[in-house]
Amino acid sequence: MSYGDKLSFQDGRFEIDVIQAGHFPGAIMTLFRMGDYSVIYTGDFNLLEFEPIASCRSAIGGLRLKPDVVICDGSAADLVFPKESLTRARLYSEIMHTWRKKKTVLFLSESNMGSIVTYFAIHENVLRRSEGRIPFYFDETAWDQMCILRERKDDLALSVREKIAQHRDPFHSVMIRALESEKPHLGGIGIEEASKTPCVICIDAVLHGIISEEKFNAIKRILSDPDNLVIVAGAPRSSPAQDLVACRGHIELKSEATDRYERLETRCRVLNWDVPSHHLFNYHPDGDQLFEFFDNLMPERIVFFHRGPNNLIDIRQELAKRPYVKDHTVIHRHHPFIRLR
Repeated sequence: MSYGDKLSFQDGRFEIDVIQAGHFPGAIMTLFRMGDYSVIYTGDFNLLEFEPIASCRSAIGGLRLKPDVVICDGSAADLVFPKESLTRARLYSEIMHTWRKKKTVLFLSESNMGSIVTYFAIHENVLRRSEGRIPFYFDETAWDQMCILRERKDDLALSVREKIAQHRDPFHSVMIRALESEKPHLGGIGIEEASKTPCVICIDAVLHGIISEEKFNAIKRILSDPDNLVIVAGAPRSSPAQDLVACRGHIELKSEATDRYERLETRCRVLNWDVPSHHLFNYHPDGDQLFEFFDNLMPERIVFFHRGPNNLIDIRQELAKRPYVKDHTVIHRHHPFIRLR
């Protein structure tokens, strides 16, 4: 779409005039006229770079017309407000506190969330060193999903190389290639060596089944240091992960070396980051950014298209505090678009 286009629907019974379209800082927005209303439509607040709105004011400064209506697409409206922003801030604070002590950060996760969290921690420069590389360890499941060292796959075990060869997800591929170009100092080392130095370790699996001797010794070393940080990303399902979150002081793991369960003392610091994985992929803006966006535009009407936010009650309470909002609506994806009139 471009300036001056007219879009027609239902055999001309419903028309909109495109006033302005394209990329704005931190958002994809289209401003158009529909009947007597000017409307701003937000496709995604985030873009593929996982960046929230960089500056609402700069985005609005490029508009030629103040809109009467703001339409939030489903992904932009699907917020967890304000829990997600507070949890993420707490997570980063904990990581930095541990990292400054030159200790180890261990991610334990369900459904590859640990490697996703690690990606964001690196991408946002939460984890950084003044010189040298940041050593990483990812187990085979994480390698299969993330392929961090795709270009250095010759250094990996054959089973990992085979998994990488089977990888077919272009989204991950683009994301990781961009990360590699931005952070060339990333490196992969064995978990036993990694746990001896300041390191980020991602084990993309729950702590169940038989643990290899190398991984068992590394986990034992990490859990025993009170300055280390263990992050359980997602709802813990295995007994050891549940024991970690409950701070029982120990967990039991089955070691491959002895083929029996052994009790490991847990003196480390533990953070449970229970946030759905799709929130990490979509990386939604914080609630206060969404309302800053509204406060700058001051639309009379706000429409949540596709589906309402998970926390619609909270958002409605916030909207009720804003006298410029005269109406807000939630329209399901299966309802006809003409109902907006």
